[in-house]
Amino acid sequence: MSPQNSMMLFFCRCRSLGLRRPGFSRLPLQFVGNRLLHRWRLGVLLLLTPFALHAQHRVLFIGNSFTIGDGGGGVPGIFDRLAQAGGHANPNTVMRAVGGQDYQFHSQDATTLATIASQPWTHVVLQNYSTEPTHLAGGSVTDHYTYGTALYEKVIQNNPLTQVILFETWSRAAAHPLITGVSSPGSFASTAEFQTELRTNYHGLADFLTATHPTNLPVIVAPVGTAWENAGGLREVSDPLFVPLHGSDDYHGNNNGYYLAACVFYSVIYGASPHGLSTNALITSLNLGFTVSPTMLEDFAWATVSGSSQIGLQSFLFDFGSGGSPTTNGPSPGDPLNHWNNVTEAVGASASGQLPNLVTTGNTPTDIGLVMLSRFNGANLNGTTTSALLPASATSDSLFGNTESFNNLSNIFPSFKLTNLNPLRTYSFTFYASRLGVADNRETRYTVTGQNSGHATLDAVNNTDATVMTPAITPDAAGEITISLSPTANNNNSFHFTYLGAMRMDAVPEQEPIVFTQHPVDQTVMAGLPAMFTAAVQGTPPYFIQWFSNGVAIPNANQFAHTIPAVTTNMDGAVFSVSVSNLAYSATSSNALLHVTPATLNPAAKALFFDFGGPTTTGFGPSPNDPLNFWNNVTTAVGSSSSGWLTNLVTAANAPTTVGLVMLSRFNGANENGTLNPLFLPPNATRDSLFGNTEAFSGLANVFPSFKLTGLDSAAKYNLTFYASRLSAGDNRETGYTVQGANGGFAALNPADNVTNSAMVVGIMPTAAREITVSIAPTANNNNQYHFTYLGVLRVDAVLPPSELKPPVFADGRIALDWTGNGNLEWSISLSGPWTPITPPPTPPYSEEILPGQSRYFRLLANP
Repeated sequence: MSPQNSMMLFFCRCRSLGLRRPGFSRLPLQFVGNRLLHRWRLGVLLLLTPFALHAQHRVLFIGNSFTIGDGGGGVPGIFDRLAQAGGHANPNTVMRAVGGQDYQFHSQDATTLATIASQPWTHVVLQNYSTEPTHLAGGSVTDHYTYGTALYEKVIQNNPLTQVILFETWSRAAAHPLITGVSSPGSFASTAEFQTELRTNYHGLADFLTATHPTNLPVIVAPVGTAWENAGGLREVSDPLFVPLHGSDDYHGNNNGYYLAACVFYSVIYGASPHGLSTNALITSLNLGFTVSPTMLEDFAWATVSGSSQIGLQSFLFDFGSGGSPTTNGPSPGDPLNHWNNVTEAVGASASGQLPNLVTTGNTPTDIGLVMLSRFNGANLNGTTTSALLPASATSDSLFGNTESFNNLSNIFPSFKLTNLNPLRTYSFTFYASRLGVADNRETRYTVTGQNSGHATLDAVNNTDATVMTPAITPDAAGEITISLSPTANNNNSFHFTYLGAMRMDAVPEQEPIVFTQHPVDQTVMAGLPAMFTAAVQGTPPYFIQWFSNGVAIPNANQFAHTIPAVTTNMDGAVFSVSVSNLAYSATSSNALLHVTPATLNPAAKALFFDFGGPTTTGFGPSPNDPLNFWNNVTTAVGSSSSGWLTNLVTAANAPTTVGLVMLSRFNGANENGTLNPLFLPPNATRDSLFGNTEAFSGLANVFPSFKLTGLDSAAKYNLTFYASRLSAGDNRETGYTVQGANGGFAALNPADNVTNSAMVVGIMPTAAREITVSIAPTANNNNQYHFTYLGVLRVDAVLPPSELKPPVFADGRIALDWTGNGNLEWSISLSGPWTPITPPPTPPYSEEILPGQSRYFRLLANP
């Protein structure tokens, strides 16, 4: 049963109060059996459809080409995907960026100001032109402050609770003509000078705005350029620590650089490390074409934002082997993705060997050290070079120990410790070794000891890809963990050789267990309508989410809400659940049952259906029209005019209404390339859409369509469902629908190659003028060159408040009844009926005389 067709029954029984008061008739109490009936009894049959509500960030990025970026929807688009991959509620992320523009432009631009005013943003990111806050003759630090302040004030006028974030941009590359070795009105002495000026003036503006607006949230700086500097993106190409972050123009970024920038914003806004999020399907599907390790970029972003090398997830790689073949970051036989710490014979074959300031896989230096406690014998060079897991330089050699005398050394039981570890973390260790060309057993036990201990065993003989692991070791009170090697009982080599070739250490932040605060609930849905299962958890992010149907993982179902666009009868009885994990814990929700009921003749009799499109309109009739519903058609004659309008709209049952549609800002025109094979809409409605665009197309630019619905029921809440289809697109054309009445909502849909997906905004209340406005704009994920937006179908459902019979009022021998909602008042002399409608149907309040000794029962039947 859909909400608009629910019948809610309210029963009340009126008896006198059994005592005499001025103006009241004295009537007896009534007993049934031994139980006194309450004077007012209310019975309610309710159908509830609960939805999990997650705190949603509304993030607006204002800037230029440094914000627009390249792939993945630019910096905002990648940030949006990172947020979802990190297990956070899907943010409403919007970009307003124009190439080559600065704070002055945006502080005066009508579209930017309208975008700022369109929503109560939780975060607004402000990015200035890349040389404005510098000493260059073409820049102006004064303008940076003046127009940065003007833009900031527009933001906080719209919502004083907005967190404003300044986007610290990056220096030109070392090879760019602006970097000359001499500081002049037209050049910089170095990338360091360039970045220092940017950093100083962004932080200076943030401090100024915070000081002059003390009642607002402090302005913060997203240190993107500093993260580029830390990662090595501003070094000379010849520098071994150089990381390619710039594009071919040595000016803009490449996808490495834009991903690093997005990771900085993720770290700033969510206060969490983005480590490992690049492996999530939401990121891999962007096809960003990284040329460096994205994990390294994630780690640099977090290290820069957190300001500490001991915060966030960290990974360390160790090559135990010959000094002649260390593992370095670079092409094979090195590691093109990660940085390594090399424990050569000079360190490992000395009882006092040390390796301080270990670096993470992302090359972030730390104060963690490795200290030998008991030496290795030496290095063995007979390991594999064909491992699929590790670089050949790490697998081709090992350090070894032995029990019997070898190289004049016996009883060599190597051990070492890791120092300056965080005692509030746990550490996992993965061990690897390879010794080819032998046929005996040389199994080695690796014992790992901190506050707790664990061990693992591995036979290095002819090993290529096998590894072993000891998880969740906590450092002792001194922040140390000790690792010791010894032969196992299975080791039958005559010298009882033991080996260690490579080791990985992963430091996991202290984690809180995953606890479900909302489990998915059973759903009863009519065939052809959407169903949504939602869940919510507490615990330490990032979250890794997977939905299941009948125990089978649902592909790409990795968010807290899982929507089925249109259920079918063969889904009846399906069981849905969701598993959520973080870096240490996992939990699985309770099961939720989907019950699908057959579609009735017209399940949406009171809904309003709109076909936005060209001359092919949608009417009541056989396919390609609609055999169930009547439609309102918003053709190009209406939608392509900023003064177009429709009045006397009809419901799906062809009932006239007071509702009208008034265009506020036009569409560009109609696109006829929608699907002809939808599952739950008529082809005439899905084959075409009205569209908008940002860049110039058909002689029009900055086309942000908007319209309002008028004459709505002020007592109702409205659910709006949006649909659009644009086949053979290939890119992302995600469209955002912002709905505003007395409250607001937002939904997004990618029409590109869409057949079944729709987007919904629920619970919108009309304004005092009984109006709701719909505004259409591209989202940050929209990477089409024209940023096309589309609307093909709109469904509007009115959800009236429940009918409620209020307590009666007795005065002068009369009863007065009042109620809310729509319903028919009936009366009876008995609870068992028969019930008689009061005619003509009264409007509240209703009053009638109650005679002495008379009993009357009243009930209010809600209109279907």
